[in-house]
Amino acid sequence: MYTFGVFVLPLSEEFGVGRGTVSWIGSLAAGMNLLFATLSGALCDRLRFTVVICCGAFLLVTGLIVSSFMPTLPPMFITYGLVIGVGISMSFIPAIGGVGQWFQKHRGLAVGVAVSGSGVGNFALPPIAQVIIGRLGWRQAMRILAAFVSLVIGAAFIIRRRVPVQRVWGLGGVYKTKPFILLFLSGIFGGYGYLIPFVHIVPYARDRGIDSVSASFLLSIMGAASTVGRILLGLLADKWGRLNV
Repeated sequence: MYTFGVFVLPLSEEFGVGRGTVSWIGSLAAGMNLLFATLSGALCDRLRFTVVICCGAFLLVTGLIVSSFMPTLPPMFITYGLVIGVGISMSFIPAIGGVGQWFQKHRGLAVGVAVSGSGVGNFALPPIAQVIIGRLGWRQAMRILAAFVSLVIGAAFIIRRRVPVQRVWGLGGVYKTKPFILLFLSGIFGGYGYLIPFVHIVPYARDRGIDSVSASFLLSIMGAASTVGRILLGLLADKWGRLNV
């Protein structure tokens, strides 16, 4: 999802549509990632983390490969926006829930380190994807990214459950509490500032005369900052309190 910005211009040029239309695909993927998080969390409560992560990885690989063969743009709203969005959610949520179960005193730092992996990927993958697009085209770039995802599925078997599997679906009364409501609202409004640049910053840089590879490094800078921020904020959450941070 965080590399989608480097695909906006190639997709726009090949299918003869505006960038705004293409950006809806990335927006849908981001939205499905967040909207499906509740169900992903429920699945983690009911099933082994490995099962959920492997299912998510399967959706990611399938979505990327199928999208790479699409002759027109509209089907990619399903193959990329929907399938990949749900796949990201099922791959990411267990990393938070699984790690958090094993820590009490330094839980914020532990979760921060775990989720910082997405920042590392965000740092490394955009320039790589951009180089592949320049040499082989966007279709091959998606297939190579799919192969990369399939190689890291083995990491799913590292995560172990500490809390017994629950047999009850639902949030109980937690959704009525003030902390939950504030956290929920912060996620809604924070997403506008956080996710938009990942889609539009590369096309914007290209419009300003920056070459494609250099423009992709803007996403890498954001990934590096995200990596440091996730770890640092996790550390501060342990020290000052999660809601205070």
